[in-house]
Amino acid sequence: CALAAFGRRDAALDWLEKALQAGWKPFIAISVISTLFNPDLDPIRDTRRFKKMVKKHLPEQAKIMKIK
Repeated sequence: CALAAFGRRDAALDWLEKALQAGWKPFIAISVISTLFNPDLDPIRDTRRFKKMVKKHLPEQAKIMKIK
């Protein structure tokens, strides 16, 4: 989140990808809201790479986020 908030989009996406590959998953809706919907992620949320990672690693959360 901090990397995205400070405009370091590529680094933020790299670390998110590493976390997802390591098996990180938010467990309940509240954690999805506080993580994937965190306003600090606004700079990367609309990127194709972010959407692709969420769809691949977190398909249920992708539905909540309405990622197509």
